[in-house]
Amino acid sequence: MNVHISGELAPEIEDSPVPYVLLKGEFSPPVVEASNRAFRELLGVDSTPSGQTFNDLKITLRRQDKRTGNIETWGPQASRRGSGGGSAVSTRHIPSPAEALWRHGEEVRSHQVLRGEVWTADLVHSEGSWGIVQAVIAPLATSPGASQRWVVQFLPLTGFDEAFGYAAPAAERALDALSQISELLSAESQTSPLAEISRILEATFPVDWVGFFLEGKGLEYSETIRPPARPRHRGDYRSRDVDGSGAVDPVLQVLVGKRIDPVLLPCGFDAEESTRTRAFMDHLDDVWDVHGFTPRGPLIIQAILGRSGVLGAIVMACPETNELGEPFEVPDLGTESLKVLSAVSRRIGTTLDNARLYKHEHELAEALQQSMLPTQVDVAGLDVWTYYAPSNEHARVGGDWYDILYVDEQTVGVVVGDVVGHDLEAAAAMGQLRSITRSYAFDRVSASKVIERVDRLVDGLDIPRQASMVYGRLRESKSRGTWQLEYARAGHLPPILVRDGEAILLDDAGGGLIGFLPRPRSSATIRLRPGDVVLFYTDGLIERRDRSMQAGVKELQEFAQTVPQCAADQWGELLLRALADAPEDDVALVVVRIPVRDELSVQGMDLARSYRATFPGDPSSVARARHVIMRLCDEWDKPHTTFAELVMSELAANAVLHGYGQFALRVYDLGEDLRIEVEDQNPIGPIRMDGHGDRYGGYGVKIVDRLANWGWSPKGAGKVVWAHVPVTQERGAPEVR
Repeated sequence: MNVHISGELAPEIEDSPVPYVLLKGEFSPPVVEASNRAFRELLGVDSTPSGQTFNDLKITLRRQDKRTGNIETWGPQASRRGSGGGSAVSTRHIPSPAEALWRHGEEVRSHQVLRGEVWTADLVHSEGSWGIVQAVIAPLATSPGASQRWVVQFLPLTGFDEAFGYAAPAAERALDALSQISELLSAESQTSPLAEISRILEATFPVDWVGFFLEGKGLEYSETIRPPARPRHRGDYRSRDVDGSGAVDPVLQVLVGKRIDPVLLPCGFDAEESTRTRAFMDHLDDVWDVHGFTPRGPLIIQAILGRSGVLGAIVMACPETNELGEPFEVPDLGTESLKVLSAVSRRIGTTLDNARLYKHEHELAEALQQSMLPTQVDVAGLDVWTYYAPSNEHARVGGDWYDILYVDEQTVGVVVGDVVGHDLEAAAAMGQLRSITRSYAFDRVSASKVIERVDRLVDGLDIPRQASMVYGRLRESKSRGTWQLEYARAGHLPPILVRDGEAILLDDAGGGLIGFLPRPRSSATIRLRPGDVVLFYTDGLIERRDRSMQAGVKELQEFAQTVPQCAADQWGELLLRALADAPEDDVALVVVRIPVRDELSVQGMDLARSYRATFPGDPSSVARARHVIMRLCDEWDKPHTTFAELVMSELAANAVLHGYGQFALRVYDLGEDLRIEVEDQNPIGPIRMDGHGDRYGGYGVKIVDRLANWGWSPKGAGKVVWAHVPVTQERGAPEVR
């Protein structure tokens, strides 16, 4: 649409679905000079009512003065003197061109929203029906001595009506965009919210491309909300432009928080070498190459502020010129768009801050939990395997626990428990219960007495979470080789005894949850024979949303009856593969097996060897995982370990850096190869990078590429990365760059 409108409307205005009318003359009142088809259809007339006024057409323009509350009507300015003393109705003139020059709003398809005064218009259709719409009135600049002219645009009150193709006013569209963005940021299931927000802003703002860059070692492109590192401050940077004007290194000014308003960078800004701006522009070029985008005009950079510093930036690639053909500037985004941009940056900053606090809380809970859980144990005279993993859906923090206690030379205690919840409070309650149970178990009393004493103490401590547990006390007989199991349960699922291919529920000695109405408890005793297997577990192993708990226990029994005689660790692996591949809750599992005198004569021991463990998301875990691989290769008689060590180091390092907390390790003996699996909670797969001064990483993937066949797949809320590494013969030494 052209600013200079002649007596005849331009073709694009004539064909627009938005009603337009051109008025001419002073307030005496002005008359209709031209109108488009949509306006004529609005009134139900066949031709432009040239020479008629709005009064003739039964169109009344009115609005309420926000200051006085009076209802104003549009009419001749002179009539304001005759409005009558004390009248609640007055008239108001449309501002002259000197008061408010008309500029176009953002383009919506083939029509636009004017910027001018907004009135409410009462209309009467030629057939007698009555309606209300909005009228946006903008004065047109005229030559000296010429009559005043106005252009009037009619819009529905709702601001947007898809049935008629009307364009929503900028404020309405901005509020709608902000509402969508807020919903995206609050949706836990959204894996790439920043990518979706970019698309919303591109559709709302008069820009060509929008991207989000989060602070790491410089600004790094991101489509996901990831917990940021500590916000950087001015003292973290070394540059001569930190306290300067920003002309040398404007991106640095954004990073240190000196420029929090939108910053405009001209197209092709030639930043000096060794500046943050040069490094960022190079990174931006790489991102645009991936997206297949070519910029036309300047960049606008808006800082994303957190509670204590800058967490990133919103970057917008703008067109070369605005709608008037002038060089694009920040104000050309529009007042409403700038408000939305500021609000979006604040909300993303708050979301990033919350993500960092959430990560910190769960790292604390995870560290607390890991410090309380025993590692894989060796028990003289018993074959024991233990496992624990919090649910993927609950940030790797839970209230389940297990414990193996050496009460004396002939007595071993086994505890499995479950505290309700998946947060720091649940982990703390779990720690209290574990310590309490340990202290009473070493008193060498019966299983029922242990739980009774735990009951009484927990009742006095007022622990705010419900909890269940089962305590088993194993005593070796004097003849050796046989054991007696005494157990008691407090609201917990019954252990399962597997003997001669039959799975038996040990469902005696039941009772209520821990700490509720302390009462006498009972114990049950059973003698175990060589080859017997006892399973202690929490509900996460069998609980599913689409079936009852009883059905889950039955499935566990049926599967246990199909497992051949094998070692406890192979029992555990088979159970986890069959029942806990995608658990919906925390899983704690203890497998206790009474060894057979001549293990080598037992059939079924040739199952594939495997190992499973979990590690905290801490740098020290990389070395621990590497040592695990070295030990396994030694135990499994694998002569060549170099490649396996390197691959393990890279996969573990990636899990620590990008995996959101604890990660799980699984190793399988495939004969000539080892299969190494690392599972973490970041759903984004490994990314290859070429390396750059303003970012790091990507090289580990190249190393794994050279040393192994590998891949990855989504799993639960995260992913699993796997690699097959040769360990029986060395290949040619790979060239790693």
